[in-house]
Amino acid sequence: MDTILDPRTPKGGSSGGGGGRKGFSGGSAGGASTPLPLWADLVIIFGVIWLCIYMSLFFYFFRQEYLAPSSKSRRLSLGLIGRLAWKAFRYATLIQVGVWAVRKLVALCKTGRGTKKVGSTFYRKLDEQEQGVKDVSEPVGIPPAQLRYDPLYPVPKPGLGGR
Repeated sequence: MDTILDPRTPKGGSSGGGGGRKGFSGGSAGGASTPLPLWADLVIIFGVIWLCIYMSLFFYFFRQEYLAPSSKSRRLSLGLIGRLAWKAFRYATLIQVGVWAVRKLVALCKTGRGTKKVGSTFYRKLDEQEQGVKDVSEPVGIPPAQLRYDPLYPVPKPGLGGR
């Protein structure tokens, strides 16, 4: 009868009791003690960092748009939240940096081509005449329509006095 009432030894060993769960150290609490692979740790770390950046940008843009003193008629709506969420997403994923770089590159290429502004001096001179800067007797120049040989505006022949 003594053998039936004897205390049993735990399955996990003699220390801790209860299958070795009380003195548990290391690993995850889910039962498996294998650590995550390095790539999974990096994904979790970068995901948490990105989420913090996204949330901070969202609240920054929210303060700028909705809580600014200049926004008197702004209502909190789904469209406002969506627009701010998209803006924060563009900045957090660096899409906006790419858009900015492409715009700068296109602007640089356009100015590098040497685009000719037809008639810009004509209109500038007219504006100066209207403001009273220039003397009225000074010739203004040929309007841009005549520079392109528009059939509605015949080009004056030299020496005929504009006829």
